Amino acid sequence: MYCCVDGAPDPPTDLVARLVDSRTVSLQWKESRDNGSPIVAYSVHYECARSGELQKVIRNTSITLSHLMPFTNYTFFIKAYNSVGISRPSLSVSLVTGDDGMLTTLSYLLCLLYGHISNIVG
Repeated sequence: MYCCVDGAPDPPTDLVARLVDSRTVSLQWKESRDNGSPIVAYSVHYECARSGELQKVIRNTSITLSHLMPFTNYTFFIKAYNSVGISRPSLSVSLVTGDDGMLTTLSYLLCLLYGHISNIVG
């Protein structure tokens, strides 16, 4: 006799972060495999060295995050939820927000001190 058991979803895949402006980032990813139980939500996790981790819970596979700090390195990852459980985190993606024209030498030095800059975009 063969029996199917529902499981927690697989991690979301193909996470892409795009800079919209100096304080706004757009995220998109591919829907997780649900393993027999429909996906009910995704949690979007993002953090920088100066503010710690934040999260938003949504139902779609894309989100635009506004009011971020300019010229700051952010790391993003996604988790999927179904009635059985929570997925492992997606692979993380990092992005540095742009200069909003108000950048000072002090804020740049703070960014270098408290956040690892690997890629400057914008």
